[in-house]
Amino acid sequence: MNKLLLFSFTLLGVISTAQVGIGTNLPADGTLLHIEDGSGNKGILIPKVEITDLSTIAPLPAAASEGTLVFNEISSTGIEIGFYYWSGNTTGWLRLSDSESDESIYKGDGTIGELRQINVDENSLQINSTATANVDGRDAFIIRRTNNDDELGIAFRNSGNFFDAAIGIASTTNSQLKFYTVGNEANAEDIGSTLSLDDAGTIIFDLYGQGNKLGTPSYNLLVNNAGEVVEKEYLEPFTAKFAVNDQYTAGGANQRNVNENFVSGSNELPLFGNVLWNDNAAVAAPATGAADENDLIINEDGLYRFTVNLSFQSTTARTNVDVFIELTRAGADSFPGAKHSNNYVRQLDGHNNSSVSFTEVLELQTGDDISIIGAREANAGDVFFRSATENPGVVSSIFVERIR
Repeated sequence: MNKLLLFSFTLLGVISTAQVGIGTNLPADGTLLHIEDGSGNKGILIPKVEITDLSTIAPLPAAASEGTLVFNEISSTGIEIGFYYWSGNTTGWLRLSDSESDESIYKGDGTIGELRQINVDENSLQINSTATANVDGRDAFIIRRTNNDDELGIAFRNSGNFFDAAIGIASTTNSQLKFYTVGNEANAEDIGSTLSLDDAGTIIFDLYGQGNKLGTPSYNLLVNNAGEVVEKEYLEPFTAKFAVNDQYTAGGANQRNVNENFVSGSNELPLFGNVLWNDNAAVAAPATGAADENDLIINEDGLYRFTVNLSFQSTTARTNVDVFIELTRAGADSFPGAKHSNNYVRQLDGHNNSSVSFTEVLELQTGDDISIIGAREANAGDVFFRSATENPGVVSSIFVERIR
């Protein structure tokens, strides 16, 4: 009897450590269980369960071991149908996926059933694309909305779980690309829009589109000849226009002969005494004093454009007047432009008039004194400004504009 018991226990030990083969007498090396189907039309049925929460062991008992394999057969909870194994309380249920359904490798289409997140930690996520007949590079990464009445975009959330900014498109087709940066909000849709770009190529600053805006700008946004938006220090627009008083015309009481030989410091034409308008006298204004109609004082540095239009009348044959700009800076006179004389007075068969028109652009400094000089270029004789009392009236004038 004792010998029989000893043999039985010895045989039990051999069986408990041996490989098991079902459908085969030769289990493969390294296998504990080897199953073969001689007909090739059968499989193994893994226990089916309904997983409702990937983070808990349920519906299995709490003592279930790591590595337990089940098949989730219902997806009503948003958890996909398929094989899952229990990996412990830290990571929970993990799905076994094939190459077609493994969305972590973005090889197959799919739908996520709940909110997901990707932690890249100290790494980065890069998308590489090679243009083909189906992908031109711009559509390497696509976010598509299925309802054009909805907004669509990408939001940026800070560590406090509030949204600081977002980029997206507004509702409806052909809508604007919008940049949202105003506010620190719990919901991305509450961030205010700062900038919008529409399909007509228009740039819209949403914060400044309506209402009264107070304060003085500091900078201008300009577009250069390369189509680039550049920032320039803000410069308040300035224009002014001055005209000859009628008293200096051919019909005036104090006629001014402009056909005199040039003498340094004289020959200044009275163009600044009659102010038609002046946007800002703090930028430029006529000089004060007895001869204030002769000089324009520059009060701010800048680039200025002068447009001069003068009409003359004479009863002397072959008279002609040279007109040019005189710049007085720190007491020294200079002549930075050209001499202009469009035509001369023939004084024959009623040809008694002439004119001079020109434009000059000068870089000027605060304190510069600008005068317009008229000097004899041909025969001697009186040449006067034509009168505004003619029909139609003629007014000689100068237009001043600060460019920058």
